[in-house]
Amino acid sequence: MKKWVDQIRLQSDHYGSQYWRYHHSGTVMELIVDTPYRKNQSEYRKAIIHVGMVLQALSDMAAKSGQTVLIQSFPSLDDLQVVAAVRIQRGHSSTNNSGASAGSKHSSRSMFSQICAFADKYQLHFEEISRSEIPENTEIDPDESFKWYALPSRFDNPFTWLRIGQWKEVVNKLMGRMDNEKMPQIITDRPALKELKSTSSRIRKNYIQGFVIVNTESV
Repeated sequence: MKKWVDQIRLQSDHYGSQYWRYHHSGTVMELIVDTPYRKNQSEYRKAIIHVGMVLQALSDMAAKSGQTVLIQSFPSLDDLQVVAAVRIQRGHSSTNNSGASAGSKHSSRSMFSQICAFADKYQLHFEEISRSEIPENTEIDPDESFKWYALPSRFDNPFTWLRIGQWKEVVNKLMGRMDNEKMPQIITDRPALKELKSTSSRIRKNYIQGFVIVNTESV
């Protein structure tokens, strides 16, 4: 597992290696958010999302070698330092959330339906928003050939953020099989999320965790 994590850390731009480090003791590895990023909630949230991506990548690597990553502890507001403690178990788990073979399993389904299905697995859901509701500070032109979806969740805590990271990594794997012009775009940064003014009660009663911008040909 240490070798896998070291490989992941080399992809710093994708996995945000500056936000986290690990401590390996015996069969257990702890994924830890570095001190500077625990002092600001926006940065801490970003760090945990990246750790969620790391956990999913580890799950995919383990699955390919006939093993399973077991998460023994999850993040909480009581302990901001240790985001997750994990260990490896030989053999596949029936509850494994690996997305390594997502594209091949659902090749007959649209890319968007796959993304929605995995969001549901991670207790997230989609809500389409109108062009007038699109936040102005996203720096993305609301082109008519794209549909925008908000990603609301019932909770806004470290466990939710970890799930978002796991979901993002699954989606990144799916998008790796797409043409660039058809790839969905995902926004999970806090500044953009705060600007959404929606009339949807489903959105207003939940916490907006992100936006997904989808080419209409993929829906």
